[in-house]
Amino acid sequence: DVKSVLESLSHFMGYRLREGESVHLDGIGYFYPTLKSEKGITRETDRKNEKVRLKGIKFRAHRALKDEVGKLQAQRALR
Repeated sequence: DVKSVLESLSHFMGYRLREGESVHLDGIGYFYPTLKSEKGITRETDRKNEKVRLKGIKFRAHRALKDEVGKLQAQRALR
């Protein structure tokens, strides 16, 4: 069932992204986490890992997906 596959994929991606890794879905693209810190971090900063937070998840489309979308034919909507 498609719903259970997507739920499993979501859990898998969540685990990999939480570990700071990117996730590549062949033919679709790459998902990767971006980070931010509340204050500046230097070499002398203690417990750096506690000062960094998730900013968001970025997506970079695979060339195959871009090529597929590139076949789009735009049409003007009639009102």
